[in-house]
Amino acid sequence: GGGMCKIINSNIILDGVLPVEKLFFGFEDLVFDLATKRAGYEILVDSKLFLQSRERTKRMNFKHVLSQKKEEKWVWREYYSIRNALYIYKKNKFYSAFLITILTTLMKILLSYRHGLNYGVLTSKVNFKALKDFSNGKLHQIELSV
Repeated sequence: GGGMCKIINSNIILDGVLPVEKLFFGFEDLVFDLATKRAGYEILVDSKLFLQSRERTKRMNFKHVLSQKKEEKWVWREYYSIRNALYIYKKNKFYSAFLITILTTLMKILLSYRHGLNYGVLTSKVNFKALKDFSNGKLHQIELSV
């Protein structure tokens, strides 16, 4: 998982499995792990590390909330998460996940207006830009002016 400690066998890199630079934010670990698996390597996970991390960050009883309002200064992160997820799902032929991500994004846009007009407009701009840039093949870092 992102932000976790990962030990990588150097042969993986020597075999040409490299992170996708254009996905510098959001799901870059997933892309690398999928490529590692395709190259025939085994991925081993010590679940105790994940548990310790959740304990340390006080996320043991994490409850997912439908349409949770983010601080406006963090809404830009959705752009990269959506755009990069769509790229990964399409590239790996995960069509169900691809469709679910599009539908979820559209629902997020609608539900964001529950938190006020300004927040809804901000969320709409960011989410629609992610969908548009994905469909246009744009995978670079952008300056989000929302």
